[in-house]
Amino acid sequence: MKRGEKMDDDARLFSAIALEVLGVIVIVIGIMELGEANPLSPEVLIPAGSAFIAIGSICWAKVFRR
Repeated sequence: MKRGEKMDDDARLFSAIALEVLGVIVIVIGIMELGEANPLSPEVLIPAGSAFIAIGSICWAKVFRR
């Protein structure tokens, strides 16, 4: 993609799917760390995963708005 060029719907759809999957993975890692002795900070991972899912949802909305 060149600079200044707008994303087409296929690229937005791929971005949305990738962000949603990344968000789910981050949330699952955060939940798995809840029972560990030295957790990777689940209070940061779970909201971060939720943010990825929210951004992915915005991408979905931009694809299907048209």
